[in-house]
Amino acid sequence: MPSNDETALLVRDSRPEKLTQISTADVKAGQPARMDAEEAETVKRLRQVAMERGSVRAPAAAAPSLALEHTYERVSVAKDYELQTAALRHGRGRVELPELKAGLEAEVASGAMLRARGEVTTKVSLERERQMVRAINEGVGQYQKLGWGREFIVSGSLNVEQKRVVRAVLDSQDLAVNLQGAAGTGKTATLREIHRGLAESRRSAVAVAPTASAMEELQKVGFPQRMTIARLLADSKQQHELKGQVLIVDEAGMVSSQGYA
Repeated sequence: MPSNDETALLVRDSRPEKLTQISTADVKAGQPARMDAEEAETVKRLRQVAMERGSVRAPAAAAPSLALEHTYERVSVAKDYELQTAALRHGRGRVELPELKAGLEAEVASGAMLRARGEVTTKVSLERERQMVRAINEGVGQYQKLGWGREFIVSGSLNVEQKRVVRAVLDSQDLAVNLQGAAGTGKTATLREIHRGLAESRRSAVAVAPTASAMEELQKVGFPQRMTIARLLADSKQQHELKGQVLIVDEAGMVSSQGYA
């Protein structure tokens, strides 16, 4: 039996040369010629059924709106080609690029969408962003320190940077504090120490996360009160009980901004 290298050599020497200069149109024109009558009829029937059923994912008219919803779920501004790509995917086979571009130009002309330097956004997305920025700015320095100003001895197992982050979070008097770091920088260990600092200060904390895997990380940290973001948004009683508590949002970058109010 020939080895893998020998098989590859035999295939390369015996197969026809690839057509490197053939056009797409020539390829499409040659495909029907290689089918027998039964195969051609099957392809024709499948195409007819597909056209009658239409797109499973979305009708052509819905593709742009679905693209907007998908594109601006976690960002406020996107490249125009990103929006067009999303629309083509949602309306695959039913939407053409020229009509998408024309539709985008019409939205920009009407003022429903805004464009600058190849980037686009919707008025709704921009206003949502402004509301969030306004809420954050108005909350700067407006509250008691998260650690109530109590002296907290940070664990010696943390490095200098992690200790600085823990102290900064516990000393914060803002409505929101953002903690981010690359993979492997010890976010879980830092969050565990922040949790200990809150507990020693008798601060009640509720932790939420967008996914089951993120919930597992919160369990490792030791948060007794934890839930998914979807559950919190659906439970008005849980929302009411958050008053006066610290809300920890893990993997905040994965959270949709559509439900912000």
